[in-house]
Amino acid sequence: MKKIIYIFLIILLFGCSNKKVRSNSMKNNTVETNRQYLDDNTLDNSSILQEENNLNYFINEKPIIIQFPNSYIINTSENFCQYKIDSINIYNSNSKESQSVEIKNKNVFLFKLPENDEWLYCFVSDDIHGYICIYDISKESFYGNFEENRKSGNTYRTLLIKEYELLKKYPNIKRYGPLLEIIYNHNVIRFWDSFVGENVAQKYRYQLLDYYEGYNEILIRKQLWEGSEDYIYNLQSDDYVCEIEDTPYFNKSRDAVFSLEYGYGDPIVYLRLFTIKNGVYEKIIDESLTLDYEYSTNGFWINNDEFQIEYNEKYYDNINDELTERKVILSVNRKNPKFEFEIIKK
Repeated sequence: MKKIIYIFLIILLFGCSNKKVRSNSMKNNTVETNRQYLDDNTLDNSSILQEENNLNYFINEKPIIIQFPNSYIINTSENFCQYKIDSINIYNSNSKESQSVEIKNKNVFLFKLPENDEWLYCFVSDDIHGYICIYDISKESFYGNFEENRKSGNTYRTLLIKEYELLKKYPNIKRYGPLLEIIYNHNVIRFWDSFVGENVAQKYRYQLLDYYEGYNEILIRKQLWEGSEDYIYNLQSDDYVCEIEDTPYFNKSRDAVFSLEYGYGDPIVYLRLFTIKNGVYEKIIDESLTLDYEYSTNGFWINNDEFQIEYNEKYYDNINDELTERKVILSVNRKNPKFEFEIIKK
């Protein structure tokens, strides 16, 4: 039944007369972009959407369809991401030769266009929307205020500072809002944040955490709605080579790397160890360590063939009749040249 109703609405949509989408300063629009409300209500022009909560209401409760000359349709209840833009020009069409209007310090919705990596469709309010060039989005719009980021206690916002420092150090890495772009050997590698609309469970944003220039690799985080995933990505092969889960700790010769991932709500640390040969990562240890810790676990290589994991363990002292702590050390040693490791508790 829902399918029949949906088909009926599509037929009705194309049969109706469409209104032009334009900003107040775009009255001579040469590319006529059409829209029509999915419901029978007409949006009251007196309630122009300015604040973020009003924009959210419009997107969620008053979805519109934007139809482009190539018949591609964007439904504003899906396929969008949200940003605050400090300053940008909104154009009539996907050309900087068309008329434009500048907006400043606005919360906007961005829609990704098919087969076009340079232009997005930007929605600000009922009478301000059009095309923007992805390369016009400034660093300030994406990274925000670093002092506020530090004070937020939010891991994602704190790591924005780290990515920004990498961009300053490596001129071949650029950030344009939802697009992280890396130039390698004259090839352009793009990491796009998701444009998934209301399905927040699938939303993700990429963050660059490290660049191993001498090894043609980067450490990149896929920040999900809840939790995150860390990967080693090889720029030469243009592919993911290892899911590292958390901060990688490489040995001096860089033929082995381990990571420690903390369990949520449980006293568990997941230890994973990989050997590396010719850029290929092979997992040889995947252990769940039940530790009584308070985020004090520390891991480090003490030489090329051995690393240690230190943490504080709580125990009951029968002599003093009290709960106390002691340091525990797990030593992981390479047993022979075949990269076999053993775990020893000290």
